[in-house]
Amino acid sequence: DPEIAELARKALTGIFEVRGEAYITKADFAAINAEQEAAGQPTYANPRNLAAGSMRQLDPALVKARRLKFMAFAVATNLGQEHHWQEHAIARALGFPVEKHSVRCASLGEVEQFLDTWRDRRKELPFGTDGAVMVVDQEAVFERLGVVGKAPRGAVAFKFPAEQATTVIEDIELRIGRTGAVTPTAVLRPVRIAGTTVQRATLHNADEIARKDIRIGDTVILQKAGDIIPEVVEVVLPLRPANAVPYTYPSEVAGVPLMRREGEVAYYVDIAAVEARGEVGGLLDEVVKRKLEHFASRGAMDIEGLGEKVAAQLVDAGLVIHFSDLFTLSVDDLMGLEGFARISGEKLVAAIAASKQQSLQRLLFGLGIRHVGAETTRTLVRWLQERGVGSLASALPILYGATQADFAELPDVGPVVGESLAESFARADFRAELELLVAQGVQGVVPVLAQAGSGPLLGKSLVVTGTLSGFSREEAEEAIRRAGGKAAGSISAATDYLVAGEKAGSKLKKAEELGVPILDEEAFVEIVRGWA
Repeated sequence: DPEIAELARKALTGIFEVRGEAYITKADFAAINAEQEAAGQPTYANPRNLAAGSMRQLDPALVKARRLKFMAFAVATNLGQEHHWQEHAIARALGFPVEKHSVRCASLGEVEQFLDTWRDRRKELPFGTDGAVMVVDQEAVFERLGVVGKAPRGAVAFKFPAEQATTVIEDIELRIGRTGAVTPTAVLRPVRIAGTTVQRATLHNADEIARKDIRIGDTVILQKAGDIIPEVVEVVLPLRPANAVPYTYPSEVAGVPLMRREGEVAYYVDIAAVEARGEVGGLLDEVVKRKLEHFASRGAMDIEGLGEKVAAQLVDAGLVIHFSDLFTLSVDDLMGLEGFARISGEKLVAAIAASKQQSLQRLLFGLGIRHVGAETTRTLVRWLQERGVGSLASALPILYGATQADFAELPDVGPVVGESLAESFARADFRAELELLVAQGVQGVVPVLAQAGSGPLLGKSLVVTGTLSGFSREEAEEAIRRAGGKAAGSISAATDYLVAGEKAGSKLKKAEELGVPILDEEAFVEIVRGWA
């Protein structure tokens, strides 16, 4: 196709971005596990998890040994393509492997036919797949549909029916998460399903156990949701043992009473009360470990080197119970832990110290407040910015004084999340922890918000389009607002600037037609520097 060839040549004249997926084939996965067994090492659970874990490795030799392959599914750079199918063709012309069975469907009927065909034929593929992704073909329509968080409205994943098997529930265990939520888990007679041996499956909550009438000793039909997460579909009643009795949810775990909030399905342990007394142990240690993992995770405080294993070591050694304990750790404290030497200890202590400069949004998200995710904490920080808050220390009086109604009035918060925020900031132990963090130098930095009558973009209306390398769409729009401007969603004659990243599409064309000045990312960064 001459048009595709020309678009591919255009890509080679500068920088272009190809997006796709890393994966491990079924054959390579079997070979890797055979090598693990021969070396006396544990085998891996499934190709998807192994591929994802391999992508996070820093050792190139280790990654190479995992036999990762790449499959392209999009060309993010705007080369002039108007259809998604062209992106597949451009990627192929550039030499990238593209899934050869992808097709362009002219109607929903053709989409349904494709899905019906591959519901069973997917087993013929050299890699595992649990579904197919459908993408709006017209680029302009795809962009106009927009994005929610990281999910584009112009694409949807269809999941194929999961493979099923039968097994026996030998016991039901309770596991406690970082918020204190208690999740029942079925202990199963081991069974092979979707390529792996399954020994546990989530039962979700007490209501689900009662609805399905799941009992210890029952034979059940099991499947993997998304071919990954095991779940119990239903009980095979004719095979129920005569002595099987309805499951009774316990009133306490590890000596801690369980509670259930009105309108919620989950039971909780009162973690706050236990932590306030310093009584952690047994199952409750798991809560502290999960909370610490979350606090240190990439989306929160981003403490390099503090993952699941190290979090468990710190808690098991009694070095960390509260987040604030992290900031008192010394290299000597770490030297007694397995895998730590002087240099690795110094690196972790330095990473913890560096996290003191993290943003308030990341800090609030890392605290793991019930029902409060990354989007809510961004909303909360914008609200605090408008009140002149610049750090965690200056935010605390406002947060302490806010009521459920105050929080519930914020965009996309509502009464349930508002209640959770109000309850958390009213608790004496939670406040004491926040104040300890402040005393230990944790900044919780809040970017400057332009005051009325100031900012380099004062009175200006800007629209952001395309992909920016240094900002998400939300971050770019927040930078505009902090610099005194207005972040608009559509181009008009009243628009002062269009900020155009890669794959800018129809908004770029409209801006050119209307004579709206266009800023590339470099020019945008120069304007908002110090405000972003």
